[in-house]
Amino acid sequence: LLLTPVTARFPTALHAIRAEFEPHHDLLWQASVIPPGMHPAEHGQWPRHVLRDSVQLASAVALDHAGYPVRVDGGGAVVVAVETGGPAEGRLLPGDTITALGGNTVATAADLVAQISRVPPGFPVVLRVQRGDQSLDVTVRPDRPGALGRPMLGVAIQDAAPLIRLPFAVRLALSDVGGPSAGLMTALSVYAVTTGDDLTKG
Repeated sequence: LLLTPVTARFPTALHAIRAEFEPHHDLLWQASVIPPGMHPAEHGQWPRHVLRDSVQLASAVALDHAGYPVRVDGGGAVVVAVETGGPAEGRLLPGDTITALGGNTVATAADLVAQISRVPPGFPVVLRVQRGDQSLDVTVRPDRPGALGRPMLGVAIQDAAPLIRLPFAVRLALSDVGGPSAGLMTALSVYAVTTGDDLTKG
């Protein structure tokens, strides 16, 4: 299985010129890559944290489908950054942990994304939020950005200390891979190794 990595960096003048002529380079505004309210240095570390969680969850999904006993208990979705001008501005804060939406448990960041995607744009939702020692109910109206085409809260999130119990340890050599998209490749790889199935047919 092959993975195509995508690397983002602040361009020099030479990089900007190359992006105009080379098909595998593109030049984007910072605001379209880094969520508003998130420092560039923080954004650079964020994919590593997301990758760590996605690898564990992907391994759990793969082993579960392969017939192994797996248990996943999530602690919710932690807000990493809040978009300036977004639906959650002034309502959610970095460090908040979202544990429920409309009375439905949010165990992981993926849970929150899936539940929000089913909410009509502009329809208010009530989030159960853990903020320090306080448990709060926060109402937010997700909107539907044109580029993504699905309802969004306007926050960057990651899993809150997921507790994943696998039947055996799974270790992967990931080198410089980061971000959540590697989770799919992880799931396919773990499933292929544990079942012997040739998923890609060569």
